Amino acid sequence: MLKKLCLFILMTLLLLEMLPVTAAKKEKDPLELNCISAVLMDADTEQVVYQKNMNKKAYPASITKVLTVYLAALNCQPDEKITASEAAIDAVPRDSTNIAIDYGEILTVEQAANAAMLMSANDASNLLAEHVSGDMKAFAKLMNKTALQFGAERSNFTNSNGLPDENHYTTALDFAKITANAIRNEAFMGYFCNKEYTISPTNKKDEARPMSSKHRMLIWDSYKPLGAKGGKTGYTTQAKHTAVTYAEKDGRKWIAVVLGASTLNDQLNDTEALLTYGNEEVSSVTLSAEDIGTTQIGDVTYAPVGEIRIYLLDGMRSEDLTYEFNKKQVSVLDKDGNVLGSLPAEVKKPAKKGKTFAETLLTIALWILGIVVVFEIWRRHNIRKQRRKRRMQKWKNQMDNRNQK
Repeated sequence: MLKKLCLFILMTLLLLEMLPVTAAKKEKDPLELNCISAVLMDADTEQVVYQKNMNKKAYPASITKVLTVYLAALNCQPDEKITASEAAIDAVPRDSTNIAIDYGEILTVEQAANAAMLMSANDASNLLAEHVSGDMKAFAKLMNKTALQFGAERSNFTNSNGLPDENHYTTALDFAKITANAIRNEAFMGYFCNKEYTISPTNKKDEARPMSSKHRMLIWDSYKPLGAKGGKTGYTTQAKHTAVTYAEKDGRKWIAVVLGASTLNDQLNDTEALLTYGNEEVSSVTLSAEDIGTTQIGDVTYAPVGEIRIYLLDGMRSEDLTYEFNKKQVSVLDKDGNVLGSLPAEVKKPAKKGKTFAETLLTIALWILGIVVVFEIWRRHNIRKQRRKRRMQKWKNQMDNRNQK
């Protein structure tokens, strides 16, 4: 009896130990990505169509320069000149990526931005930061303020280049939001989508410095079917391989972010898997203003403007979508109330109604009546005028006769 009881207790303990393992079993990643975290986001609506650990904090490495170059593009003209300070150059380890900028060397914003984006030059990034904000501390404050404005709430930036700092971190979701907002700036897109650039000789360098993108998806023909247009890669020992990629294909616009890939091949394969998934696997519906309809707020009718593409995920149907209006925009929500995208809204003015046949006849009759009335007034005025004229003539004749007598 005692043996049976012990055996029962032992089996029960074994079963209890197995339960948490079963409960914690994760759903298999459909893309089987190797990176630590990733996001595929619609660039226009910021709808996330795939994510892996998207809110997990990670080091961004040199994709940090996306935010740096965006702020330079936003606040500076391309031909503005920057004189390299000792502080900007000395803050960069000489064994890190740089273009060997000398003390006192003069570069334009355009040259420094291309060097930061194409060559991942840490010294050029520091030049941009100082030129925009005066020093790195002020620039980091601007970076964090801008990131928050873009909805990146789990990020913190301490430098312009992404060199290791335990307080310099982001998430895949945050960086997708930052990039989605940055690409709306035309000047930034000129740098972000550039593949080649040459810095002409400067006051400190006699030879030109040709540069080309390190992002293989932008320059290798084998990746052309993915539609990659712009992007930035990064690497540090702490961050491992990182990448942010902008792609367009068949009317779809994607932001793909990969953080913490162990190897360059993993980063490339994971980015390729994300873009392939977005281009080929995800169904979507395009909603027009007519599809969404109008709503009444007070005594005013509001209607959406334009159209929006919504991706249908996890068995979602277009019938499951709902709409939430305010006076400025209409948001498209899934069945759980999550916002998938939004369109601007405007006041809908009532359409002018065409006149009926009877109304047209009445209008014509009124016009005729008006003309008749005006003519009759004119006719009577002339009759009175003629009568006055005859009376005056008669009076004049009478006076002439009296004077003759």
